[in-house]
Amino acid sequence: MTQRNDDISLDVCMVATRRPDLITQTLASFQDKVFSSFDIRSFRINLDPIFGTQQDQDDCIEIVNGYFPQAKITVPEAPGFCAAVKRLWAGAEGRLMLHLEDDWIVHEPITHEQINALIAEGYSAIAPLSKHHPTTPGVDYICKVKTRRILGIPVSRRIIPKLGTSPKFILSDYAIAVAGQLNPDLDPEKQMTNNLNPALEKFIAERKCHLLRDAKGGPLITDIGRAWRDARMIEKVVVDGRSIWHSADAS
Repeated sequence: MTQRNDDISLDVCMVATRRPDLITQTLASFQDKVFSSFDIRSFRINLDPIFGTQQDQDDCIEIVNGYFPQAKITVPEAPGFCAAVKRLWAGAEGRLMLHLEDDWIVHEPITHEQINALIAEGYSAIAPLSKHHPTTPGVDYICKVKTRRILGIPVSRRIIPKLGTSPKFILSDYAIAVAGQLNPDLDPEKQMTNNLNPALEKFIAERKCHLLRDAKGGPLITDIGRAWRDARMIEKVVVDGRSIWHSADAS
């Protein structure tokens, strides 16, 4: 058996829906600027049967197999974003995993040297910055700031590390531990931050997810799914901690 070098070894997982036009752009972008710097151990994808058609689903599978002929592809009977994240993270292998969604592009190369240097500094995850990430001046990781006030006057603040589900490199043992605490019936990101799953929030607050910026200090990745949804008048609505895709064309 060939000995793998953990410094360059990477497992990739992706949550996706039946949108071949988007997955084509995402895989091409990450292949060019990210995958080429790593030894890709495995590629696992959860392809939810939502949006598109059966032909779109078949096209997505063909696209993935074109990049990763040994890809492990799961098509559940019913869509479920958190169930997909939980399934993929629980199956993390090796030392390091890249969590992807099917609707992002990356603008500059990300190398194994960059990621390993940040892991050596003590970060458990590294998220390429997007314009949708909340940022806090002087803080280089995803966080929430809680301010204590007396008579309306701020007297102290507490910075609490957060994680989220945007694309990110994450240590496999951390991903597995988070997956074990995810409630599959709730939106995965909302339960990490909105007091829907206090035990999970407390666990995440003990580790840090670094925000990786481009060379000018700005966003490194772009969400291309928002424009796709806007063009079709589709929006995500969160009701009681659960995500529901709502279309203006729905009857």
